[in-house]
Amino acid sequence: MFGYLGKYAITGPGRNNWDLALMKNMPLPWFKAEYSSLQFRAESYNTFNHPQWASINMFCSGATTPAGPCNGAQNIGNAEVASDAPPRVLQLGLKFLF
Repeated sequence: MFGYLGKYAITGPGRNNWDLALMKNMPLPWFKAEYSSLQFRAESYNTFNHPQWASINMFCSGATTPAGPCNGAQNIGNAEVASDAPPRVLQLGLKFLF
């Protein structure tokens, strides 16, 4: 089942990944002797929850004859997504600095 295409002839879909973070530092006025503040963080990984396929398996079907080409009606649509990137992750944090 050797073909005539070169290496990496089929490329998978691109990757569209956005990570965002917001941070706010707020000074705390009730500790007069020393400086202290409160920090709030909001972070998001894969913010827009865009599907990102990690790998796609391209293969011949079982109906293909041994040493035959991987084309023909029996092999149309024989691609499967093997895995994907993780979905959206949100995390919040609160930190007391003194």
